[in-house]
Amino acid sequence: MILRTYNSLDDVNPEIARTGLHSWIQVVLGDVADPIGYLSFRSGKTNAYSQLHVELLEGIARQISPVLKNAQMFEVERGLGDQLDAQNRELQEANTAKSRFLSTVSHELKTPLTIVSGFIDFLPMTPTSSLQST
Repeated sequence: MILRTYNSLDDVNPEIARTGLHSWIQVVLGDVADPIGYLSFRSGKTNAYSQLHVELLEGIARQISPVLKNAQMFEVERGLGDQLDAQNRELQEANTAKSRFLSTVSHELKTPLTIVSGFIDFLPMTPTSSLQST
């Protein structure tokens, strides 16, 4: 889609014409609502561009736009992949810490419970009523 095409900038903006720019074609890359960039031909000659030049620039823009869009999506995907890798490392570290904690807690609880269990084996098996009378 052509954004701008001026065969003579003298009538549009005399200040630009004084800089030596007299003809200009500008085509949007991507969507007009969300452009990736612009492709421009500029010339110091008045009426420097024909319809053939306009069509050529539009064709180039149609070819370049998907490539640029894919490159943008690739960069976004790469960033998301890096974030996922970082989160995965954090989760692995948390899982390792959890495993160490459970191992330590299990060991610390087993030792006293084993001792209590051993003492219970030494207690005489007597009915509760006889224990209460003494």
